[in-house]
Amino acid sequence: MSVERIDAAWLEEHRLVSIEELTDRWGVSRSQLHEFIAHGVLEPAAATPGTGFRLESVSLVRTACRLQQELELDAHAVGVVLGLLQRLRALENEVDALRAQLGPARQEDGDTPEAEIVTPARP
Repeated sequence: MSVERIDAAWLEEHRLVSIEELTDRWGVSRSQLHEFIAHGVLEPAAATPGTGFRLESVSLVRTACRLQQELELDAHAVGVVLGLLQRLRALENEVDALRAQLGPARQEDGDTPEAEIVTPARP
């Protein structure tokens, strides 16, 4: 039973979403999509534009539209903000990984490890 769920999730992740689906189902205009593509906010899954977009593009487009509407940003600025958000998530993941590595050291000492100041011995 769980194997079927894994297969279904894998298929769903690799499904392509067409421009028509993005415009019809999620209410994004074609001009917005073309503007996002032109500014590198959104990339088609294949080299040929219009062949489809990866499924994660749906949430990306929704976020881009929300940024554009709520903050009145142009497509270039939306791309910059989305890039910064992506970098922030990557840094948060890195911090989480580093905290996981420090976990055993914190438990042994009972405190957060701190840098030790070493002074050279005088002759």
